[in-house]
Amino acid sequence: SSDLDLESLTVLTNYGLTVFAGIPYFMCLFGRDSIITSLFLLPYFPEYAKGTLKVLSQLQGKKFNPKREEEPGKIPHEFRFGELSQAGLMPFNPYYGTIDATPLYLILAGEYVKWTEDYKTIRELKETLNKALEWLFMKLEEGEGYIRYSQTSPYV
Repeated sequence: SSDLDLESLTVLTNYGLTVFAGIPYFMCLFGRDSIITSLFLLPYFPEYAKGTLKVLSQLQGKKFNPKREEEPGKIPHEFRFGELSQAGLMPFNPYYGTIDATPLYLILAGEYVKWTEDYKTIRELKETLNKALEWLFMKLEEGEGYIRYSQTSPYV
């Protein structure tokens, strides 16, 4: 049933509940997948949105790193928690090669506060949200009103 499917993908992080992409190969955090699932669950289980917003805020891009496609303010595409990641043996972890996770993150934050009126959490995320907006406006300016993406990482 759908309850069991959701339960099998649910993960409790230090920042709250989130949902991973899928078993067996993608049992990890994918920005877009976790955000979209949290959006669908928002009316019933807002704790997923809160946890997803918080955990992704901790992984938000801080510098320019073409190998990981990291940029300041960008929300990651993928983050793996396994042993190779923890040992630093995955050179692209976290990987930021997506164009939609950051705008979707902003949408999730807006929908979360609309459904829950949890302004405290949104205030806690203010810096993350501002950096995500700065990234989005920069991309819109570079693309003359469009957000463009081309892969730069040699690892994918």
